[in-house]
Amino acid sequence: MITKEEGLLKRPFGSSLIYPKFAILNPELTYTLPPYQTACGIADITAHILERYFTNSKHVDLTDRLCEAALRNADHICAAGLE
Repeated sequence: MITKEEGLLKRPFGSSLIYPKFAILNPELTYTLPPYQTACGIADITAHILERYFTNSKHVDLTDRLCEAALRNADHICAAGLE
């Protein structure tokens, strides 16, 4: 997303050229984030999960159970991260 602060205009940007071919993520680098940033991340994750969970698609029981598990995990991580 590209944002022009003047006028608060946002435009999407995407290209296959900007995606990495390979990435190694170190979760320990997130340990020093401020609690506010952690809470924002959890809120974003939760919104994406709920968007999928409340779809009108039929016969997605397995996906619904995965969403429920992901929500429980997000809640657990949020509680641990904001102590």
